Amino acid sequence: SPGMVRNTYEGCAAGVPPLMNASFGPGEFSVTVDALMSGGGVFVADDVFRLPKRERGILAGRGVRAAAMLSLHNSDRRFGFMGFEDCGKTREWSVREIGALQSAAAVVESLVNRRNLERQARRGGDIFGAVADNLDELVYISDLETYELRFVSRSLAQAMGDDAEALLGRPCWSVLHRDQSGPCPFCPLPRLRDAGPGSEAYVWELHNGVSGKWYMVKDSVIDWVDGDRVHRGTLVDITYRQQYE
Repeated sequence: SPGMVRNTYEGCAAGVPPLMNASFGPGEFSVTVDALMSGGGVFVADDVFRLPKRERGILAGRGVRAAAMLSLHNSDRRFGFMGFEDCGKTREWSVREIGALQSAAAVVESLVNRRNLERQARRGGDIFGAVADNLDELVYISDLETYELRFVSRSLAQAMGDDAEALLGRPCWSVLHRDQSGPCPFCPLPRLRDAGPGSEAYVWELHNGVSGKWYMVKDSVIDWVDGDRVHRGTLVDITYRQQYE
């Protein structure tokens, strides 16, 4: 709920009761939250008994004597906070201790941001796959530099006589063509590397020795779900047309 704060992860010393998953509503940590959500994003209490009654009651009731907290950011949005609590004595928090808290917060922020990006990439890849798997064209995505396959549609995998998942990570030339030790001499990737997303596709025709079919091939550069520029290859079966030309 808006304005709610929930204690999600916690490590406690022996004899200190945890508050895992405890939720606090608006006003229960008013001074603390105001400090954390302000420009500095830092809250320091050398003595919790100097805090307002509600906050003092929550912290002192757990045996907390002093606390230092720092807000956590996801891009430009604050999504939580982390901190230290001293249950033994009041104290003046040192610059070194606040620095350690800031370093720990930076690690947590990095991990959370990476997790969110991975989730977005997976979700974007799933959507792209769902669309590509329902097209008549054969589609694959490969790295512009390494030729490594990042996505293979089920229709392309079937045409190559393999499983789509088994093809990921392999260089495209080893999948689309057999008995090769390197990139195809006619590969369009060198000319595509300087092209940006949205540039005109390179269109050509190819006879594939694995499937035995003729294809019209469209090669282009797009932004992939993880933000990288990648090569998209689209193959349209034109075998029937070739037979009658």
